[in-house]
Amino acid sequence: MLTNSKQNLEKSIQKNQDKEFLQYLPLKIYSEIAFVVPIPQGISGLPPTIFFDISKQFNPDQVQKIQYTINGVLFNWSLHLTQKWNNGFNNGVSQLADCTNTYAMKNLQPLRHFGINVTDGKQATDLAMEQLAEVIKDNGFRQSQRARIDWIYTSSPIKYNCHRQSLRLKLRYL
Repeated sequence: MLTNSKQNLEKSIQKNQDKEFLQYLPLKIYSEIAFVVPIPQGISGLPPTIFFDISKQFNPDQVQKIQYTINGVLFNWSLHLTQKWNNGFNNGVSQLADCTNTYAMKNLQPLRHFGINVTDGKQATDLAMEQLAEVIKDNGFRQSQRARIDWIYTSSPIKYNCHRQSLRLKLRYL
């Protein structure tokens, strides 16, 4: 049997015709963090910021590492596009695409890509960065579900096979 507060919550959810609205309500176990979006060449219509709901179970050091990581991704995305656009000519090759083209050989086709076949690492990198630009736009303009960074505890180690040795790594957070 449900408690009175749970019943009231369920009733209010059922009354709400637009249930998708509920995904935009932040839960008390999350706090929102925002990141300034760099403006690279060749991309227009970008939001000024993107947003994440991050679990309050992370300690400040972990939150800082997550923030550094997201800022690093945004920086490298912007750098790739700036190098690719080559002062407005869109004929450059970024360092990232050049490196990917050298080392990426297999499984270059993204699962949700239904366009032409991706045949090399440069093409795969360009496609991934274009898709990331769309995700940034959707997130920043709140046209997608809230991006959440959850705290997950696991006591079981992750097994990683490296050459002939097997390493056991403990997963602390994602």
